[in-house]
Amino acid sequence: MRDFLETFVVPALLFAGSITPAHAKISSSVLRSGKLRARNNTWGYIPGVHHGSNGEVWKKPWNDGKLHDEMSESTSAPPSHGNKLDGPSAFTPSSGASRLGCRAFSGNITVNAYQLYPEHADLNRDDCLVYLSALYKTSVAVYDPYKNQVVDNIDLPGMSGDPSLHLSGVVVDAQGLLSVIVDAGAAFDTEGQNIAGDNFLVKVDPVRGEVLWRKNLTEVTNGVYGGFQDAAHDTHGNTFVVGTFPSSIIKVDANGSTAIPWYLQPQPNQTVHGLTGLAVKGNTLLATDASDGQLYRFNMADKMGHKVHVPFQGNQTAGIGSGVDGILLPSQFNGTVLLVSDNTDGTVVLRSSDGLWTSAEVLGTVPNAYGSQNGFTVDNVEIGGSLYSVIEWFLDDKVPGSLAGNRTQFPIVDITKDVLALLK
Repeated sequence: MRDFLETFVVPALLFAGSITPAHAKISSSVLRSGKLRARNNTWGYIPGVHHGSNGEVWKKPWNDGKLHDEMSESTSAPPSHGNKLDGPSAFTPSSGASRLGCRAFSGNITVNAYQLYPEHADLNRDDCLVYLSALYKTSVAVYDPYKNQVVDNIDLPGMSGDPSLHLSGVVVDAQGLLSVIVDAGAAFDTEGQNIAGDNFLVKVDPVRGEVLWRKNLTEVTNGVYGGFQDAAHDTHGNTFVVGTFPSSIIKVDANGSTAIPWYLQPQPNQTVHGLTGLAVKGNTLLATDASDGQLYRFNMADKMGHKVHVPFQGNQTAGIGSGVDGILLPSQFNGTVLLVSDNTDGTVVLRSSDGLWTSAEVLGTVPNAYGSQNGFTVDNVEIGGSLYSVIEWFLDDKVPGSLAGNRTQFPIVDITKDVLALLK
């Protein structure tokens, strides 16, 4: 894949007009790699026991309760940006409390974790820990921003380390459990040309270190829809999982027993890069679509999903980018502001003054701070009242025998001031 990029894609972009590969519109999905190997297992959860992929019951939790040190040296540390990327700072509640329930927190972050390559991030408001999806390891890193360290790693038995699988999404639900999206990497590696291989929603209890259950998403559409990468929850505990090649949303009930094709793109073309990110306000489910750079909404109370266009107001009514990825409705704005990650451009800021999202203002874009070093903006996360942009490094040279590069330091950029400036 890298040879293809260097031989065909990058020269074409350079020829098109004095642009560098860092600013070229290369979808993040075309930069993933992985070989195909089929899987077909579904786990059920029985309280107090642990199930292996072959149905056997584990006698003890797979997590040994120890902290797994992912720190190591690397020659691929990101460059220093001086004061622009100063380290994080935490304050006691007396000097300012976060509206999220966690202590106020600000400043740029550097997560030290060998081969982390985070694709998605979410904060658990109960313990104020950030859960990061380690894309190529198919595992979840548990990061404590107040200690500035990875305090644990969650492996998924039978999945972590499988080169055919990626871990694209990790979302905290209302009970503090994790909805983890494990996808067949071939769909992203081939831009939908090959969507074979199984995709899963895995429910994890991060406190007890247990996989509660997993649901095969590929079986729901008989393999016609693939490329799953993000999730959201309704007030009943149902999980909505978005697929990209082609566009789909699978609805899984609270205990993982049933799943339905809640929304399927009509006349599916699996090579079209479709829906990418999800965010929830009440019963409104917002979704970005990379095929047209537009925003759409769904009513989660509907028996089946119906895609409704959210028209843009402002200077970018034609679309907000071809590399849209993860999206976030920061809690501090009460569902009126949406942050949209564009892989190359940065974070697009949208606003719905009434929070109904029948239309949206395009306020502008916070630039990708690492675009000139081949860093890609893939997601946003809210920590202690501050807003952050997650950076991914798809173009790193791979370590032989693995899908990931040898990077150890991963920046997560504080964009709070930039977002607030656009909201004025």
